[in-house]
Amino acid sequence: MSKNKPVHLNFRGPSFRFAPSVVGLEVLRDRICAVALRYKKKRWNVLKTVKKSIPPSLDESIRSSMITEVLNELGVKTTKILTSLVSSDMIVKIVNLPPLQNPEQELPQLMEYELERQLPIPLSQAAYDYQIIRRQVPILGMPIRGKGKSRRPRFSGFGFPSEEARGQEEATEPQDETTVLLAAVRRSKLNDHLALMEHADISPTAVMPSFLMFLNALFAQGLLSPREVGFIGVVRLSALLVDVVVVENGVLSFARSFSPKVGVYPPHPEGLMESPSDFLRELHNTLRDFLPSTDKHKLEKLLIVTEDEALPFNLTLENLTEALAFPRCEHKIMLNGFALGLAAGYLNMPNALSLNLLRPLLIEQRATEKIHRKAQALRFGPVSAIPILVAAAIFLFSKANFAQKELTQAKATQQLFEQKVKKKGDLIKLSAELSRQSEALRWVDAGYPSLSYRLYQVAMSTPLNVWLKQVNTPPQPKRQKKEIPVMDTLIVAGYAFSQADIDDFLQQLRKLACFSEVKQDKTEERIMDKQTVLLFQLSLISKPVNNEEPNFSF
Repeated sequence: MSKNKPVHLNFRGPSFRFAPSVVGLEVLRDRICAVALRYKKKRWNVLKTVKKSIPPSLDESIRSSMITEVLNELGVKTTKILTSLVSSDMIVKIVNLPPLQNPEQELPQLMEYELERQLPIPLSQAAYDYQIIRRQVPILGMPIRGKGKSRRPRFSGFGFPSEEARGQEEATEPQDETTVLLAAVRRSKLNDHLALMEHADISPTAVMPSFLMFLNALFAQGLLSPREVGFIGVVRLSALLVDVVVVENGVLSFARSFSPKVGVYPPHPEGLMESPSDFLRELHNTLRDFLPSTDKHKLEKLLIVTEDEALPFNLTLENLTEALAFPRCEHKIMLNGFALGLAAGYLNMPNALSLNLLRPLLIEQRATEKIHRKAQALRFGPVSAIPILVAAAIFLFSKANFAQKELTQAKATQQLFEQKVKKKGDLIKLSAELSRQSEALRWVDAGYPSLSYRLYQVAMSTPLNVWLKQVNTPPQPKRQKKEIPVMDTLIVAGYAFSQADIDDFLQQLRKLACFSEVKQDKTEERIMDKQTVLLFQLSLISKPVNNEEPNFSF
């Protein structure tokens, strides 16, 4: 058992939609490991890790009680508990597909087809999940805020690179294909794991493959960096489980897990390997299957990672180097365990991947609940539903009557509005007519003859050699809005061949009784049709007349 002091992560989480505490739980046959994280001050903090060794021969009830003890010792109450499942019982594939226009709609059918080809069992008996792998290319030598020149980002304990460092160190590579990580397991294996969790009173939020937990823990604890160039192989070495992952430029390219069968502890009735050399041969063949003898798949480095200082099966680093035929082997120790990788994947931390083998079960559970709700709605039967239908019919009938009344009132209001608009138009027309009549009465009250009569007299008095151009009234002074002007003066303009013709026109106008004064204002010579004519202007001032005089109107 080991305990760790709280460690602060250099990772600012996104606006999360889950509880402020998360627990990662790994349960193997010989040990239990748990880690707790809490979101505080916009940062994820590792609060505590607990490890407990257990005998492999314990039954399920004792194992579940020991899981409860580990969680109680962890001292964190949360419903977000993430667990892992041994990957040696799974099928893991990295599938390369052509570029997809709409992955969310196309991938489900493609993955089902791929699983039907790979699985030895019907798809209905398997639990699986998949995730698109975003390939990124590292940018070396980028300066990072802090002292010194260009360098690799710092990792401290469980630290994650900051948002700024990740933005500087990664660039997305143009995608010429869609790479998908796919993992599948028998439902019976998953159900056994869920039954163990249920005995411990745990409902896991997610179940992740152990190899993916291992990969995420490597990034979380700084043993792998996305700025690594080329192929890096990493092996999780233990007496009960071996996880092998290979990353290319910081991106997962290969994964395989298997359970060693060395010695008689624990027993394997299906057959035992005779010596550790058989285990080393299995590990060598795993790497050789992925790394053929070409420069394209050449490993730059091979890391052997354990949780203890001593290698299992009494092996040494020299034995591994010789058996794997790879001189650049390094041994790394991860004292705090790998359970942190569960939380890293669930929280979408940098470079982490996340698969949840519970996804098909959750989808089926939602579908079952939907069917159950429909069945519950129809459980009353036709006879029991009659009162409900009658009540609904009465309610709808009352709503229809209310709507009909509202419609009738709206039509009546519309008709009233149209009538008022029509009356307003009639009033406007009547006002215009009254205005014209008022003007005529004003002229009568002033004692002046009507304008039409004066124009008639001017027209009748015009000689043959005179042509009228226009007859106007002079500009009127400003007046009140309702005051009607009295136009007692006419301005007559026209053309004549000579002044004698104009004098003749003046003499005719002065004989008229409707004008008190007739005078010539101005005269100008003009050329019209190659002839010289006179343009003249006359002022005619009207005078009141007796009521007995004729008053023509047109």
